[in-house]
Amino acid sequence: MRKLVIVFLIWDLCSCSENIRKEGVIKTWPNGVTKVERVHLAADTFLVKHYNEDFKLYMKGKTILRDGQEVKHGTWESYYPNGRKWSLNTFVEGVENGIYKTWHPNGNLNISGHYSMGSSTGVWTFFNGEGVIVKTFDATPGN
Repeated sequence: MRKLVIVFLIWDLCSCSENIRKEGVIKTWPNGVTKVERVHLAADTFLVKHYNEDFKLYMKGKTILRDGQEVKHGTWESYYPNGRKWSLNTFVEGVENGIYKTWHPNGNLNISGHYSMGSSTGVWTFFNGEGVIVKTFDATPGN
């Protein structure tokens, strides 16, 4: 009986972490097209790609495992359906930290700013669709 309990405990622990550590296609759209795929890079680091229903890349970035959870780590990029870049954001263990940018559908810069451990900081700049600055402000705490 004791061996049986140990076997079930080991199986349960493995099955819980299996979803987090699973590689390859991990989700599909109802039409069978890949929705999310994951590639193991090294140790606890994975490359994760999200796709639209027409299999065009929507978002990609790296994740790491922290306390049994998968969190964003490093640069994450998102794309418009036409393939142009929509956003770029950087993370450290799931917290926004570093460059943040978005682009208009025509490819011109929309927002440019910076995060420091989850808080916006420094000068943030907003552009209209033609690339003209429409607003800037200093988001540094205390300003």
